[in-house]
Amino acid sequence: MKMNLPLAAKVPFATALLCGLLVTTGLTNSALADTITLKDGKTETGKVKAEEFGGVTFDPSKGDDKLILWKDIAANGITYEGAEEYMAAKELFDQNRFDDAIAAFAEVAKDGKKGVLRQNALYYSGKAQAMSGKFDAALASFEALTKDYGKSRWLMDIGETMVSIYAAKKDLANAAKSLDKLGSDASAAGVDASFDKAVQVLKGRVFEEQKDYAKARAAYGVASSASGLDARIVQLGKLGEARCTAATGDKTKAEGIFRSLVREDATNGVLAGAWNGLGDLMLEDGKKGKGDAEKITDALYCYLRGVVQYPPLPVIRPSNTNAPSPVPRSASASCRKSTARPKASAPTKIAPTSMSLCCASVTRTRLSCRACEPARDSCADCLELQEPGSSRLNPPQKPREDSPDERDPKEVPDDGLCGRGDVVRPRAGV
Repeated sequence: MKMNLPLAAKVPFATALLCGLLVTTGLTNSALADTITLKDGKTETGKVKAEEFGGVTFDPSKGDDKLILWKDIAANGITYEGAEEYMAAKELFDQNRFDDAIAAFAEVAKDGKKGVLRQNALYYSGKAQAMSGKFDAALASFEALTKDYGKSRWLMDIGETMVSIYAAKKDLANAAKSLDKLGSDASAAGVDASFDKAVQVLKGRVFEEQKDYAKARAAYGVASSASGLDARIVQLGKLGEARCTAATGDKTKAEGIFRSLVREDATNGVLAGAWNGLGDLMLEDGKKGKGDAEKITDALYCYLRGVVQYPPLPVIRPSNTNAPSPVPRSASASCRKSTARPKASAPTKIAPTSMSLCCASVTRTRLSCRACEPARDSCADCLELQEPGSSRLNPPQKPREDSPDERDPKEVPDDGLCGRGDVVRPRAGV
C-alpha cells in the first residue's frame, strides 16, 4: 500500500536518510578532520590512512588519495581527529613521565585498534621503555610495530634506538644483527630502496663504536652522498664522516665538514654534534705544548652551544644503574674536560671552572665569541654568556669592520631547559 506522508514528516525523514548515507560512505566531517600542515604554510584536510617511510598516504576532502612526502610536511605538522587519548599519552612522554606514558600508550595500542595512532603508540611506548632502561620491553614493542607496520615511518628511529640499547648493553654484535634484520624485513615489506642507504648511517655508528673508522667512514659516506634522502639523514652521514676523518688524523678536512654543517638548517642533534666536533679539535690544539688559553676558551664556547643553544634528548642508559643523571648527549665528556683551567702561563680572559654548563647561566646579553673567528662573516650563532652575579665573561671588544656585530638580534626563547625560559639572542638571520 502506498503511503502519502505529509510534507512536515518528509523533511526530517530525508535528513535522517542523508546523514545515514554520509556515515556509511565515510564522508562526514569527523572522518575527514585530520590536518596536515605543509612547509610552505598550506594545509591539507582529510584522513591520514598510513604513515610510512616513504611518506603519508592521505585521503583529502576533495580529490583522490595521494602520497605526501615527509620533506614537504612541517615539523609536528600532522593533527589527528579524535586523538585525545593518544595526545594525553604523548604529553606524558614529553614530560619524561615514562612509566605513566607507557601505561597510557598501552591503551591506545590495544590489539583491537588499528591505524596510525596504534603505530605511533607502539613507537613511543618502545621509546619510553628504552629511556627508562626497560630494554627488553622496548625491543618487544619495536618488534610488534615492525611486524604489523612493515613500512613504518619510524624505521630509522627504531634502528637508532636499538643501536643505543645494544651499545648501552655493550653488545655491538647484536646491534649489527638487528640492523641487518631491520633492513631485510623492510626490503621484504616493499620499503623504498632508499632505506638501504639511510640505514648505513646506523651501521656507520656501530663501526665507529667499534673504532673501525675506515668501515664507519665508508658507511657514512653512502648516506651523505645519496640523492633523495631526507636532509637529516644526509647531514648525519656528513657528521659521522667528519668524526671518523678527525679520528684518522685529517683534522683540517674534518674541521671543514664541521664548519659547513653549523651553517646548515639542521636539527639540534646535528648542530650540537658539529659544534662538539669543532670543540674537540680546538681543545686538542689548545692543549699542545704549554697550552693555549685562547683556543681552550674557544673550545668551551663550542661545547656550550651543544648544551645551551641546541639542547638534545637525554641519553639511554640501563635502569639498574646507580649512576647520576647523564650529561645530555651533545655535551660529551670533552665538554667536562674543557672546564679544567688551562695550564698556559699566558693571561686568560675567562675562568672556565666558574662557568655553569646550564642554561640557567645564560642571560639576555650578547657577545661574539672567537670560536668562529676564521669565518666570522657568516657565523650566525655567536652568543653572549654571563655568569650570574659576575661581570662579563669576555670584556667588550671593538667589532671588526667586516663583522655584522652591530646588527639587531632577534629573540629566540629556549626550549625550557632548567625551567627558566631564559632568552638566547643569536645574531640576526638565525
